[in-house]
Amino acid sequence: MTDRSHAGALLRALSLPARLLRAGLTEDENARVRVDPGAYVLELDLPGYEADAFDVSWGGGYLSVAATGADRSYEASFQFPPVVRPDDIRAAYDADTGVLTVTLPVHDRHARPAADPSTAD
Repeated sequence: MTDRSHAGALLRALSLPARLLRAGLTEDENARVRVDPGAYVLELDLPGYEADAFDVSWGGGYLSVAATGADRSYEASFQFPPVVRPDDIRAAYDADTGVLTVTLPVHDRHARPAADPSTAD
């Protein structure tokens, strides 16, 4: 496989969530996904919740988001490609705008592993 075909395959994998959302394959009209350098960013319009009302978790390639408020609740799951680094997922809620932003960093397949200091001369 050439470098160009590797790059094309990676681009297709990275853009999958955004393509699925644009194609209407999710029932969640509150969701937007964008692909930033090194991460997916999921934005959910969820006004009226307290910041501590959210539970964001990762499992089996799915990001799950749940929120419980005084008079309502929200629950949804979003599938992402296996390039997501689950330990680095971050979520922040802006109560002023009502937007929950979840950043899902991805593995850089071109990154070189750090040198082992025990083998350095």
